[in-house]
Amino acid sequence: MMELSDKLLQQFATNGIQPGDVYRMELTPREGVKPKNIGDTSRNKYFIVMGVTPDGALIGFVLINSEINKNIPPRVRASHYKILASDYPFLQRDRYVCCGELKEIETTVFFNDLKMVL
Repeated sequence: MMELSDKLLQQFATNGIQPGDVYRMELTPREGVKPKNIGDTSRNKYFIVMGVTPDGALIGFVLINSEINKNIPPRVRASHYKILASDYPFLQRDRYVCCGELKEIETTVFFNDLKMVL
């Protein structure tokens, strides 16, 4: 694991996060992500950054899902946008971006979790 300094993380927060960036990390109910299996407390998910607040306090994002959940309301099902694995080398198969719900993560949580990923 690569250790990042707080100064480097602050630089990244200020200059490095851009709308459209895609990350994959462990998300929890705190970020609005339900664990998949009983006993799990989190889940690895891809997500797309939509924006950062001017003071850098929160990151708005939308999730990338493997499938469209058939149990969600039709309005939310209709808000999914298909992305092709052939257009995104990090994907192993086609996925769906859920554009119906903007989620948020505190930047401190994001960077602490990013530290663990790197």
